[in-house]
Amino acid sequence: LSKGRFNTKTYEEVLGQIIPYVYGISFTGGEPMLDIALLEEVLAITDSIAPPILEVDVVTNGTNICRLPFIKGIERFSTIHISRHAVDDARNRDLMQWNAPSAERIAECIKSLKDPGAIVFNCVLQKGGVEKIQDIYSYLDFAIETGVHNSSFIEMIRANGYCEDQFVSAMGSGLISELRYSGGDSTDINGQFRVCNRFRD
Repeated sequence: LSKGRFNTKTYEEVLGQIIPYVYGISFTGGEPMLDIALLEEVLAITDSIAPPILEVDVVTNGTNICRLPFIKGIERFSTIHISRHAVDDARNRDLMQWNAPSAERIAECIKSLKDPGAIVFNCVLQKGGVEKIQDIYSYLDFAIETGVHNSSFIEMIRANGYCEDQFVSAMGSGLISELRYSGGDSTDINGQFRVCNRFRD
C-alpha cells in the first residue's frame, strides 16, 4: 500500500475477479502504516469479498506501531509482520536506515493488542545483523522477551551489489541443519525467499 498510488476501486474490482484463486493476501509497502485510513478502507473491502478463512497479513517496518490496536478491522489480520533485523536497537536502526521503534516500544504496543500472538518478527539474514546460528538463538530469546512468539528468518534478495555484499545464506553455515529445516536447493542462487521458522512459547 502506498499513499496516492493505490486505487481502492481497482483493487475491489480485481480482487472480486481473482478471489477464487487466492490463498492469502499480504499488504506491504511503501509502508502500509503511513496511511491508516487507506489501510482500514482496504481491509473493509477485503473483508467484504474474501471468505473468513482466507489469510490476510500486513508487513510493516514499525511505523505508527502503537496505532495498531485502534485500526478498524485489525482482527481480520491473521498475522502482523514487523521488520526487525537485529537484537540491539541501534544496530537495527542502522541496518534499516531509519529511526525504527525500540524493542521496549514494540513490547508496550504488543501488550495493548487483543491478540498479541498475531505479531511476527521478520528478520532478513545479513552481515552485521543475524548471520550465525548463535545469532538466531539470541534473536529468538530476544523476541520472546519482547512478547513476540513467532519469528521468520529470510534470505536477502540479491537485487544489487550491496545485497550481494551483505548476503547471508540460510543454506550455509549450518543454519538449516541445526534448525532442522529441509527444503529448497542450496545451489539455486535465484531462490529469493527461503524462510526458516522456529516457534517457542
